[in-house]
Amino acid sequence: MKADPTSTPIPADPYVERNLSTKVLLDWAMASHPNPTRMRSIVGPPGVGKTTFLRQLREALRQQDAAVLWLDLSIVHEGLARRPWAENEAVWSRYLQAEDAKRAAASVEEFIAIAASASSHGMAPVLLADGYDELKLAESMRVEQEILIPFLFPNEVANPQSRVVLARRDEYALSAARLRWEDMALTLEGLTDPAAQLWALLRADPAAVGATMVVPAAVIAAITALDDDDDARAALVAALQAMLTPNPFVNLHLLERHFQHPAISLGPDDCQHCLAMYVERAGLSRDYVEVLVRRAQQYRAGQFDISQYDDKKELGVLVGAGVISHVPDSPRFQLEAAVVHLVAHMPAPAQPQGN
Repeated sequence: MKADPTSTPIPADPYVERNLSTKVLLDWAMASHPNPTRMRSIVGPPGVGKTTFLRQLREALRQQDAAVLWLDLSIVHEGLARRPWAENEAVWSRYLQAEDAKRAAASVEEFIAIAASASSHGMAPVLLADGYDELKLAESMRVEQEILIPFLFPNEVANPQSRVVLARRDEYALSAARLRWEDMALTLEGLTDPAAQLWALLRADPAAVGATMVVPAAVIAAITALDDDDDARAALVAALQAMLTPNPFVNLHLLERHFQHPAISLGPDDCQHCLAMYVERAGLSRDYVEVLVRRAQQYRAGQFDISQYDDKKELGVLVGAGVISHVPDSPRFQLEAAVVHLVAHMPAPAQPQGN
């Protein structure tokens, strides 16, 4: 393990664990007698690292020879016909007979049913599902009815061992009452030390970075060029530290902008660009860039009471997209911290002059 100039340990992997530990989820998934809740949702705003968290968990499960399924709901089209997501084929082959394997290859529904019923043979399959937020309401209900419920509650299995880890933004998103009862929502919080993320990323193996998280190609190329130059890394961290946010996705695009214009300090245009990328990541139209700028300038502390928000329809859209969330144990709401941070580095609106 390497250390930065302040002697802070830097993990070899660019992912920086936060309030949620992948080991806790690994231990829960591998337990032979899980608690009654067999589905856990990782919730958080766009870009906070939910997909990366799932990827870390997938790798940990694979190293334990677990029977893992990876389902990217954002690329499942034409019903549920595609199955680009089976993991650990050698593990599955211990449980699936040739005829079952043939049926499973032809249908996601059959594969889910066969994999889940394998619980009766001592197998504990784990389904990791990403991209839930890309689905429309009707699609999400179909996924719940045709994948999640059959997986968790396979027919004629008295004590199913199957379990699900689902990444999603809105903790109230699940529509099926059965899943709401079964689910435990775990919030993945933002970075408390964004510089640690930057150090870890700059020191990671460029060939492995793309497999761990989605990183712009320009950033991977620049990391490769750094080689063993720790002085250059320290200069990068120093140049960007004041701009870094709690949101890893936003930080990656700030780093990309820096590499694109290394001789120019990051400014309002870069913040505007990163905000536009964030809005797209949230699945919103670019019109919401102006909305978020206006709201962040209106609520500079980032929090507000629902009675203060004059457009309830807009509020519903932003809550659904994960850009605005409830403050835990409070009637108040909060804007994503990265949005507030970016807007704070943008010019304040001009005040109208008096006559």
